[in-house]
Amino acid sequence: MDRDIKVYDFWDGVYAYLSKYIFIPVGWVICVSGPFLLCGQIFYWLYSGVWKSYVLLDVTANIMPLSLVNWLIEPESWQGLHKIIFFILKIPLFLGLTIIGFLVYRLAEMKWDDYELYLKQQEKKANNAEEKAENEG
Repeated sequence: MDRDIKVYDFWDGVYAYLSKYIFIPVGWVICVSGPFLLCGQIFYWLYSGVWKSYVLLDVTANIMPLSLVNWLIEPESWQGLHKIIFFILKIPLFLGLTIIGFLVYRLAEMKWDDYELYLKQQEKKANNAEEKAENEG
């Protein structure tokens, strides 16, 4: 039984092809970079005996607006939200990269799979219409 999926317009198709040829590979690269970073940290520790820890905050602090960085240092309001965000930003970088990369990869793959199913359904409808026209004529 064919499941019904939404009708795609031009921009949905563009997004689906971007998902296949850009978002899926980029997500995969980000996902794989996490374990490579962990391996690099392990090799550095084996060599020097010093564990060099990287967390998401180390990377994101450089790209955040100054007002947000100040809020992370000394929050004056939204204390609960601060605790949640600070907890997330304290996740090790290798784990954060792996999770984010996997999510990008998986969401893009799901988008492409839906679009591919839509194309197959359209092709099947066209073939059925051709067969019906040939049988009638």
